[in-house]
Amino acid sequence: MRRALRTFPALLALALLLSSCVTRTPVDREALGWAEDWTALGDVAAAEPVEGFTPTDILDKMASTGLWYAAWSYGDGTELTGDAEGDPVYLAQIYLLIQYCGSSEGAEMELEQWRATEREHYGCTQPVDEEYAGRVFSVMELTAGGEKDLFDAGICAFTTVGSYALSVEVMALQEAPITLRGTLETFINGLHLNLREDGGASAD
Repeated sequence: MRRALRTFPALLALALLLSSCVTRTPVDREALGWAEDWTALGDVAAAEPVEGFTPTDILDKMASTGLWYAAWSYGDGTELTGDAEGDPVYLAQIYLLIQYCGSSEGAEMELEQWRATEREHYGCTQPVDEEYAGRVFSVMELTAGGEKDLFDAGICAFTTVGSYALSVEVMALQEAPITLRGTLETFINGLHLNLREDGGASAD
């Protein structure tokens, strides 16, 4: 039986949430040039809409961790019954993680930890460098590891931006009417970053 188990990005965000205080940063969208229909993570990032997806989880900066997390879901979530547990199952989800690491070296180390965690949970292809929106991402395709996995397949992209580690992950069921790579590219092309080297935000 498929169980609604949390994916790696959601598990990481939940663990850090339970150990920290969440602060919400007022966002001056006009000053940043961000449209009202973009999903903002504090004032450090904003994502343009992706057709069919709606934001379902938005966590602004966690004070003691320097983490930003958001998830977007495709379709209506299906509640599982019986021995199922966890979150509703969606046809597909997009996950965004941004972690302030204090240095570029720290950001690279964080990415390697994230990649290792993905390998523990899924079958993964070897990372391949691909360019999206003018940045080089390390991209891995994912396959489900067993019947307890929430999704059938996925794709994840990792990069660093100065002292920040960034991950975008798209996961889907077989019946989802999307393409993993196309959704990944659309999301990244519509992602706007506003990062500062002290862990805050700055104008682009």
